[in-house]
Amino acid sequence: MGFRPSGSIINDWEVANVHVNDLLDLFCDSLELDPGRLTLDTEIQDVEEWTSVGWLSIMSALDEQFDLQLPAKEIRGFKKVQDLVNFVAARADVVM
Repeated sequence: MGFRPSGSIINDWEVANVHVNDLLDLFCDSLELDPGRLTLDTEIQDVEEWTSVGWLSIMSALDEQFDLQLPAKEIRGFKKVQDLVNFVAARADVVM
């Protein structure tokens, strides 16, 4: 059973003592995008740099930063950046 995006909006959550904006910066850095280019509402398919290699870079960064493994089968359900943030938040200590 794979990840099911909840559609919830995360604004001020901190994930493992990291603010959501820090996660967005991590994703931008992994994809070699300008900081601030991604938002929670960004559609993953609309980001040209978000290729299979981009996913590998994000997976590596999440493993390194959070000791969090992102199984390849899970990413199929992600449509927006919000879905990826929800996945990380569900598996890391979340401080509200």
